[in-house]
Amino acid sequence: MFFKLQPLIYSIIFVLALEVSTLEVWFFRAVLFLIVFSILIIWPLARKVRFLAIPFFLSIGSANLLFFIDNQVEKQIFIGLSVVIYYLALLGAYRLKVYDCDQTAQGMVALSTISTIFFWFVSILGWYINFQVDGWLLIITFFISSFFISLPSLYICQTKPSHNEKDSCGYLNHNRQIKNEQIIFLNFVLAFVISQIAWLSTFWPFNNLTTGSFLLIIFYVFYDIIRMFLRGELAKKRVIKRVLLFIILSAVILATAQWRLLV
Repeated sequence: MFFKLQPLIYSIIFVLALEVSTLEVWFFRAVLFLIVFSILIIWPLARKVRFLAIPFFLSIGSANLLFFIDNQVEKQIFIGLSVVIYYLALLGAYRLKVYDCDQTAQGMVALSTISTIFFWFVSILGWYINFQVDGWLLIITFFISSFFISLPSLYICQTKPSHNEKDSCGYLNHNRQIKNEQIIFLNFVLAFVISQIAWLSTFWPFNNLTTGSFLLIIFYVFYDIIRMFLRGELAKKRVIKRVLLFIILSAVILATAQWRLLV
């Protein structure tokens, strides 16, 4: 089922908070409300700490990104996109609480993960560029956010069936059991790589939207490769396809970006 009353009500509250955040006087109060709301109110819905990360960072990232949008129509469009992603994140978390091998719910969480990462990256880079935030703070922020945002969707069902059969989540069994420590380690590596590239991006002659898009592509390639490994679907051809995708999308971004060269 794609409609649940509780996630829907929470999403409506989320929309109202974003609308309030568009008022400059109420911006910080709205962000504070979203932080408290994400931590205290969402918890009964998910019942798993890791599922709080996406609503938490999505709330802050959306409000921060709204701060940099001037056109009112664009603001409303962005709010509409944000609430859809927010609802999918809550619905996915709710369904995984009931059945942790729900592949539709896993898809919702994965989509919410990528969207949240993009919103968060662009908004944080916007604050860094416009308000001269220290570089070390940028690195720590990217590391912590990348780690916790990507963690929920990297957890997969651990049921181990007989040889050459699919497990209860529909993934091929390769006679190996992925431990939580391995997932955390791989996620740690992912977050570390992204944080270091984020630091390098501070020297690039691009705005926050272009840099955030480039970082999103890098994140997605590493993130997808890790997911394939955890599912037992990792293959050379698939890795090559992801690398080619990275090259093509990066070339498009570099070709269409506005370069800010200092002479």
